[in-house]
Amino acid sequence: MGADMRHVLLLFLILLSGLSSAQARDGAVRLEWPEPVGAEAEAVIMMRNATGEVVLSIREDLAAGVRAQRIVLPSLPRAAYTIQAGVVQDGTVVMQSPDTPLAGNIGLEISMGLSRNLAIGFADVWDCEAARPYQILYVGGGLELIRDHERMRFDPDPENDAAEEVERFITADGHYWAMTGNRAILGTPEGTQQTCSVALFAPLLPLNALATDLSWAFELNRDEALITLPGIDTQMLATRGLRVSAPRDGSITLQGDPFQLRLTQERCRLRDGDLIYPITAHLTSAEQDITSAGCAGDPRALLGGGAWQVTALLGQRLDRDTLRNLTIEVSGDAISGRGTCNRYVGVARIEAFALAFRELGTTRLACPADLRNIELRFLDALEAVTGFDISPAGVLTLRAGPQAILTAERRAAP
Repeated sequence: MGADMRHVLLLFLILLSGLSSAQARDGAVRLEWPEPVGAEAEAVIMMRNATGEVVLSIREDLAAGVRAQRIVLPSLPRAAYTIQAGVVQDGTVVMQSPDTPLAGNIGLEISMGLSRNLAIGFADVWDCEAARPYQILYVGGGLELIRDHERMRFDPDPENDAAEEVERFITADGHYWAMTGNRAILGTPEGTQQTCSVALFAPLLPLNALATDLSWAFELNRDEALITLPGIDTQMLATRGLRVSAPRDGSITLQGDPFQLRLTQERCRLRDGDLIYPITAHLTSAEQDITSAGCAGDPRALLGGGAWQVTALLGQRLDRDTLRNLTIEVSGDAISGRGTCNRYVGVARIEAFALAFRELGTTRLACPADLRNIELRFLDALEAVTGFDISPAGVLTLRAGPQAILTAERRAAP
């Protein structure tokens, strides 16, 4: 697509500028859930900015047996973009809501319904001081703390007193994790400590799963599931009719009639696809004599989580000054970033099992001819993308069919 086709986004930028200069916002949230909570439960509210970073976290103790809570919000950060609420108990999220945009709710009392189905997850997530969140898996009687490419194994401390309320786990090199209810201390051999708290996470549902050869498909939503299996008619059933096991060990099992669907946090690719999916699915059905592998989740989730910095374009490495500017950021169904001179925004879609960046629009700032040429090639490359790979080292390769057209790495935090 040439420059003449890209519409100017000045109104968009003016709107953003107005939002950023707006006064802090007040409000309240009323939370409701279907089942009474147990003792020592907490209500948690988390607000995130447009890139998914937490900008405000609120925790409030709940009385045993309640089914609702009204929480008065402090003045909200100007960057607050979405709100999510949940209930945590015994170190895990037991009910939560979707991550909901704040637009239209500014200054109002927000009502949010919480569901156990939205708290189905592969792992617990904990926020620690001065660090990005950890995923925690419960494996083999111990814990695994995972963050980016970092992975630490903790085993039960043999000197832990079972009569104490603290559960203590240790690593071979002297790190320790001491957990009491919804709080924990992460300590190092050098004596430093971080206080950690249970955090909310992106709900698994809604979730689509399909066979690598496309022979079966599941559409799992909060309240219903649409299932297509070989040899039987497509059927609809209530999600609550599925028996769900989610032991926070990196796997989730959904048991129905006549099937079992097991999900694991491992990347997956369709037989003839250009995309990587974040979840591997295994379907078994003794009645239908099926044992089949598949993929699940949204491929765009693997591209989210912060900005990517372009390192090569159309097979050519870029110089340091150019590298500083070219970025890609995917959040849900949106793509944004910087060119050599201008910012851009657009839509990120999955179309016919392929990735598509559409409706790219830019600002129109003055730009030297050589940099403008690179920017146009960059935007044309984005519009040609159909799939991607991510290497074990975390290098992103965007592809047009089999051809690599762009590589990028995670941009370091400022």
